[in-house]
Amino acid sequence: REMHPFIYELIEKIYVNEHFDGLLNVNFPLRGVCDWDHFKMVSQGLQTYSNIIDARINSRGQDYYWLAGELDYGAESVPTDVEYARKGYITGVALTWKQQCDIGMEAVKNILDKI
Repeated sequence: REMHPFIYELIEKIYVNEHFDGLLNVNFPLRGVCDWDHFKMVSQGLQTYSNIIDARINSRGQDYYWLAGELDYGAESVPTDVEYARKGYITGVALTWKQQCDIGMEAVKNILDKI
């Protein structure tokens, strides 16, 4: 399957023509059709494992972690990239570089002000 024409068209339509200035995470399934009918803009999902995270050391002596447990396929309240990727769709999620939780920051500051 050739995804390059779709990627070019996605960049052209979203970034060049419509001047979107954000970060877009796009996931492609291993197999399937690469067209707009198979593209979904969805929320970012969380893929969790239910039992084993195995700490290991590679041949260069560096630590790494192997996710060896079973996937937890719990249902989420909104459609997600994880769900639609499993169904064979191309998924898009608009992201932000900022990972700080502003509401959480204010909540903790308010708690600290009381101490």
